Amino acid sequence: MSAIEQIPAARALMAIVVTCGDLPAPELAIRNLVFNGLDDKPTVEWGVEISLHGGLPHFEQWRGALGFDPADVDHAERHDLGWLTVTARYAGIPVRLIGYYDPYSDQEQAS
Repeated sequence: MSAIEQIPAARALMAIVVTCGDLPAPELAIRNLVFNGLDDKPTVEWGVEISLHGGLPHFEQWRGALGFDPADVDHAERHDLGWLTVTARYAGIPVRLIGYYDPYSDQEQAS
């Protein structure tokens, strides 16, 4: 593999930053992502990972702005950390959106 193979992911990253520049600041990275291709078999492709640490509202703002289906969101919790993830295509490139939150803090705020 060569660095030039990351160019499509870098272009998608720039499109995301331009489109979503007014949203809460995430951590952004270009990574090899496992993504189900057209034949529904997992493939590894260069993609963009967007990580948010500001709780559920930040995740939802980004999910909506990227047009990712809420039905595709996965949820996990371990001890005092929860996270939501969704991986979908944006500008033809796989994008993984991850939102971390404190499940106890967010439950308290909701009540």
